[in-house]
Amino acid sequence: MIHLLVQSSLILLVFAVGLRSQWGDLFHVVRRPRLFLSGIVAVNVVVPAVAVTMVVLLPIAPVTKAGIVAMAAAPMAPFLPAKMLKLGAAQPFATGFYVALIITAIPVVPATVWLIGRLTGHQVGLPVDELALFVLTSVLLPLLAGRLVAGVVGERAATLAKLATNAAYVILLPIVLLLLVKTGGGIAALVGDGTLVAIAVTVLVGLLMGHALGGPEPANRRATAQAAAMRHPGIAAMFLRDNSADQHAMLAVVLFLLLSVIISAFYDAWITKRDRAAGGETPHEAL
Repeated sequence: MIHLLVQSSLILLVFAVGLRSQWGDLFHVVRRPRLFLSGIVAVNVVVPAVAVTMVVLLPIAPVTKAGIVAMAAAPMAPFLPAKMLKLGAAQPFATGFYVALIITAIPVVPATVWLIGRLTGHQVGLPVDELALFVLTSVLLPLLAGRLVAGVVGERAATLAKLATNAAYVILLPIVLLLLVKTGGGIAALVGDGTLVAIAVTVLVGLLMGHALGGPEPANRRATAQAAAMRHPGIAAMFLRDNSADQHAMLAVVLFLLLSVIISAFYDAWITKRDRAAGGETPHEAL
């Protein structure tokens, strides 16, 4: 039941993205190769590489390493488009970036997992067809459904998108709090063995590289930084399940998600204050 509720809330978030979008938004980033390639490097190359380096260097339990690497290899959390918009990215960029990189994840993530397995000497994998089905059912179909509904309801789409987003968080937040209560002791046990450091460094480097590769527009830099830092727990859970990882690996996934939210919030506050002080662009529509 909890899994079904979580999945439903994530689908509602993507449905809301579709409600806010135009058809052309879906292809916005693909038509801009530099933005597209920069996003792939920041999200799909830098973050997994840093995570693997950290778990190799630090004395972390193998099952915890699996959880960290799984999150690092799992891009594009479903709440990213809303986060990008809040930071000032234009709707076409937020939607197009999300769509382009989540579709790219279908071949890239299994290839990344295979390469990590080869480098670490472990036989791990993530079937392309399984990931493709996940992306289709949890991202592309809800997104297209939202866009179709928006075409029918017209100006009411914005209100409907807000309702869908609020409903998703009403479902999701109590579940997150319940999981934190139930797993708090296990998560706390990870703090002293290097796990906290490994995740924090991975998230920070992701933010910095995403910012550096995000292009000349301040809002797009902030959005790309968030895309690199915020990973998809659903894809990570799929990888861990397919490779028979211990349930304790999911504690690392939860800790990764929490730290990315906290560190990203500090980044948001710092970069917005810095841009305002410099007289640059503050969060609003950016192309």
